[in-house]
Amino acid sequence: MKRAYLYSAISIFCLAVGITGAILVTMYLNHELSYDAHHKDHDRIYRMEGMYHMSGADYHLAITPFPLAMAMQEEFGQVFFSFRMM
Repeated sequence: MKRAYLYSAISIFCLAVGITGAILVTMYLNHELSYDAHHKDHDRIYRMEGMYHMSGADYHLAITPFPLAMAMQEEFGQVFFSFRMM
């Protein structure tokens, strides 16, 4: 390590960056996969999104028409409960 100080420093720096990146990705995935896990039947919770076309671009937004929740409950037997938030 003393003879090739620059190469050793670069290697150790890259190793530290790689390990830090792996830890951050693991923490992010753990957070995303545990979202709403404290609810009963958390694997049956879904979020409705609307697809909108504005100014030549497509957007996926969590904005849906207000009566959609009641219509989904009436039309589909799989929807047991719906929640609207403003």
